Amino acid sequence: MSILSDWKKGIFPPDWNIIFGNSKKIVLDIGCGNGDFLINISRDKNYNYVGIELSEEFLMKAQRKIERLKIANVRLIKADAFFVLPCLFTHSSIARVHVNFPDPWEKKRHKKKRLFSKEFIKILSSRLERNGKVFLLTDHKEFKDFVIENFNDFRGIWKIEMKNKIPSDYPYSRYRRKWEEMGRSIYFLEFTLLENGEDYRCPLRVLKNIKNVEIKKSTDIKNLVPRIKDIIIKEEDRVIHVEKVYIEESGRELLLKITIKEFNLLQKLFISIYSTNKKTIITLLNPDELLFTEGIERTLLMIKNIVI
Repeated sequence: MSILSDWKKGIFPPDWNIIFGNSKKIVLDIGCGNGDFLINISRDKNYNYVGIELSEEFLMKAQRKIERLKIANVRLIKADAFFVLPCLFTHSSIARVHVNFPDPWEKKRHKKKRLFSKEFIKILSSRLERNGKVFLLTDHKEFKDFVIENFNDFRGIWKIEMKNKIPSDYPYSRYRRKWEEMGRSIYFLEFTLLENGEDYRCPLRVLKNIKNVEIKKSTDIKNLVPRIKDIIIKEEDRVIHVEKVYIEESGRELLLKITIKEFNLLQKLFISIYSTNKKTIITLLNPDELLFTEGIERTLLMIKNIVI
């Protein structure tokens, strides 16, 4: 079984007991990078571990290490934590969360991308079990203050502790070793959930299936190009972007590369528009790689309306 969790297939949200083959509690490593820290903590076989990482390069490095070591109690997810926690986990289902040196997003216009926004703490309050813990290491003082300030808005729900030093048995990550060698100050924070918050519903509506579209008329494929190329649709919680348009040599088929971002879930679609003498067929070429969401349904409808 691959350690890369194929959560887009089967039950949604995934049944982690089935994925791991047991009902042990789950620990998350958000921003697991090349997997060094994740591998260290996974030595405690009383838990299952899920590493979350956006970088394809780091994720592949982590995968190779974990598979080489034949570690059975770890899975990896390539996705944004803002999507993973509310949509792939259920209420009070996580025992512990580790976050090591997240990007502080220092520029003012980027600060909305930071982990531990108040909205993210609401999600943690729902998904962590009672008395579950969040451990944060950072070398960035202003980011540390930002996190504490946001957790302070949840007094009575969270206990906040800033440790004077990192426990001797706390595993090393790549950046901790690097920053200590450079003599940087490192802040170690521990947050304990005293009372669960309200259940946080995944904002995505997931569909069981999406059918290809058939239009009972032929289409001049070449004339579609200027009408579809570089389309960007921005909605409240969704962005649809037609990135690439290719015409097949026959002139009867148009191939589209489209990205959709919905609530921090980024998906890439490949779509074919094929015209015969009597009909035009719009086909999703990579359905096995996708989570069927309203955004995909909306994209196919948009293309249908352009063709019509």
